[in-house]
Amino acid sequence: MKEIMAFKKRVHRTNIFLSFLSLFLIYTVFVFCHGFSQAYAQENRSVITIEESIAIALKQSAAVDSAKQEVRAAIAAKKEAYTGFLPKFSTSYGYTRLNDEPSFTFSGVPPLIPPSTMATGTEDNYTWAFEVRQPVFAGGAILENYRASEISEEATKIEERVRGLDVVKEGKVAYLNVIKARRTLDVARQSLKQLEAHRATAQGFYDVHMIPQNDLLRA
Repeated sequence: MKEIMAFKKRVHRTNIFLSFLSLFLIYTVFVFCHGFSQAYAQENRSVITIEESIAIALKQSAAVDSAKQEVRAAIAAKKEAYTGFLPKFSTSYGYTRLNDEPSFTFSGVPPLIPPSTMATGTEDNYTWAFEVRQPVFAGGAILENYRASEISEEATKIEERVRGLDVVKEGKVAYLNVIKARRTLDVARQSLKQLEAHRATAQGFYDVHMIPQNDLLRA
């Protein structure tokens, strides 16, 4: 009786191991290969290649996306720094309305020249100005600012490549871990099937009195 209980415990432990292994496999897929199940559902395929898994990881990586945003910002800063070499154009427009038309009164020289009033302006006054500024010498500040923006752009591009390589490495490791976990699960399932088949065979022999009960319990 004790041997029967020991056999049941052995099978029970094997089932528990398979359950934990299945949970580990699901957790690994979810954490390291997030998005694989969605890609599988969309494309209706049972197998995803390592190249596809890496592409998904790069697309959904927050680190890579952040690096791309930094590259865009550095490119924009470089373009802004380049404008320091270019002339600056500005224009302005104004309008002034006077209550009375401006005038000048001449008292004259009686009786030869009579007094008179002359208009010196209009009630409606418009102004428009156009200005061009071109830096001639700034002590090298404009050039150094542009060179600094170039270095910043190159640094952000290098950082983007580094983050991408990190994601690729993590994706490959995760993919291989999933394969290893699946193979371990397959081996465990096969072992359980062999144990169950061996047990069924021994039970059949015992039922026809070909083996004693002790051999059945050892099986």
